[in-house]
Amino acid sequence: YKSESTDATCLRRNAGLGAGQLNRFAPEDRREYAALLMYALQYRVEEAQEDGKLTADQAADLIAQIVDIKEALLSNLSIADVKVMMVEFKADYLAAMGASS
Repeated sequence: YKSESTDATCLRRNAGLGAGQLNRFAPEDRREYAALLMYALQYRVEEAQEDGKLTADQAADLIAQIVDIKEALLSNLSIADVKVMMVEFKADYLAAMGASS
């Protein structure tokens, strides 16, 4: 996740958002922003698979989780439930990346 924070910073900068400014937006806008970050993460998973860092099955499983998280965000599933999904994804992502190293 190291460079993911760079992606988020770049996205905020391009959207004209400084540190803390995201909080001034409505919850649905913050959900859309989080979903956009998930698209960037999906691209990263696809690249890892293309680079041989993940198997096709690992990438497919991670992408399925990302899609579920995006759908949860955009369908207004409770933030607590989305956080559980994100924690599970992070553990699976780190395990997959660690297993492929």
